[in-house]
Amino acid sequence: MSSSGEVIVIHSEEEFKTKVLQSSSLVIVDFYAEWCGPCRQFSPVLRKAGKMFKDDVVIVKVDIDEVSTLADTYSVRSIPTVIVFQDGQIVERKEGAMPEQALTAFIQTRIGKK
Repeated sequence: MSSSGEVIVIHSEEEFKTKVLQSSSLVIVDFYAEWCGPCRQFSPVLRKAGKMFKDDVVIVKVDIDEVSTLADTYSVRSIPTVIVFQDGQIVERKEGAMPEQALTAFIQTRIGKK
C-alpha cells in the first residue's frame, strides 16, 4: 500500500480508473481548479498529508477543467471537493478546503489511527 507520498495529478478518465478505482489502497481524491483560491490554499495541506501518510493513503488531484467528465460523474458542484475511495467505492465526501489539523484527523479516522 506504500506510495512515495507525492500527490498524483490525474489527466484522463483512464488514469483515474487505474490509479483510483482499481487501487486496493485508500485513495483521497481532491477535485480542484487552478483558478480556485481555496484550492490553491488547500494544495500544500494535501502535499504534507501525502508525505505524512505515505504508507497508508494515496492522494490524487483531478483538475475539473481538464477532466470535466469526472467532475460530472461524481457530481462535483463546488471545489475543492475531497472524495475518499476504498476498493473503487466512495466511502466519504467532504466539500471545501480543510485546515491541516482537520485533514489529518479525517485521514486518521479513515485509516484507524490516532
